[in-house]
Amino acid sequence: MIGALASVLQLGYTLFLICVGAFGMFFLHWEISTFYGLADVDLQGIDGATLLNQFRFLKAIELAFGLFCLIYRRDILSGGLACTICLVGLGLGVFARACSWMFDGTPHTSFIWYLVIEAVIFCMIWLNARRVMAER
Repeated sequence: MIGALASVLQLGYTLFLICVGAFGMFFLHWEISTFYGLADVDLQGIDGATLLNQFRFLKAIELAFGLFCLIYRRDILSGGLACTICLVGLGLGVFARACSWMFDGTPHTSFIWYLVIEAVIFCMIWLNARRVMAER
């Protein structure tokens, strides 16, 4: 049961990362104004260019992590180095969201849900890896 659930959650998360990363790289202005609600933020000049540059870079990293999780999907689900890399990336993302919530204030509800969902996915992949490695 854990294996099937971990597999579905890992694939869903992987596809989400790929879609959000690729979409954000090319439609960043729309994403910032619509999804993040920052329509009135001035994105002109050097400050705007710097923010957009950094945001596109982070979206590219998100896309790359999603591609890694897709290419090494079987290895991630069977434990080992790829699983460790995936869990570190996922765990650091959860940790960063939690720290941001504590230090920066309560984010939009959708980002709280991402934190919870990512924590659940982390736990399921970790439990599955432990189970698979114990069977060896």
